Amino acid sequence: MTISVVTVESGYWSGANRGSLLRGKESRMSLKRSLFRLVALLGLLPALVLMIAALADGAGRRSVYSVVEVQSRLAHDPKAWVGRTVLVRGLIERCVASRSVRARQPCDKWPAVLVDPGSFGVSAPLPLMWGSLDPLLAFLRELPLVSWLVVPPQAPHWWTLATYRVQLRAAPQDLCSAGACYEALLLDAAL
Repeated sequence: MTISVVTVESGYWSGANRGSLLRGKESRMSLKRSLFRLVALLGLLPALVLMIAALADGAGRRSVYSVVEVQSRLAHDPKAWVGRTVLVRGLIERCVASRSVRARQPCDKWPAVLVDPGSFGVSAPLPLMWGSLDPLLAFLRELPLVSWLVVPPQAPHWWTLATYRVQLRAAPQDLCSAGACYEALLLDAAL
């Protein structure tokens, strides 16, 4: 009768299997770490989105100016106002003649303008140009869980009193009939 002795080395726990078992345990630990990192990043994503929303909403706490106020401030201190982003409340119209728009151009070539309601002939309209969509906000609007936190793009409300976020700029000389004139760039505009 022969008795065979099975050693630990010859069974499942042999050196080769022990190495693969340790590698399997290491890969499971690595997977757990990766999952933990992913969950942590996903946990930070809402905080990031809320921070962006708070920064975007910060514009809501700013002063809202009328077109006349903006024109007056630009006339008194253009260096302080050109390049600035402000909230302006007014009407968007087209084909409004003024001293700042050349009357020689056909109506369809005139820019859209921001005017105060009931101020026809009293104050000059502010020429309005369309800006492009903000790339970061456009990306965030596409994310299913984030899109409801992001403000929608600005849409012009023709002949309706509304508040717009604009950047004030010096207008090109071909838009002005004499002297310096200014325009407003409608930021994050959807057309």
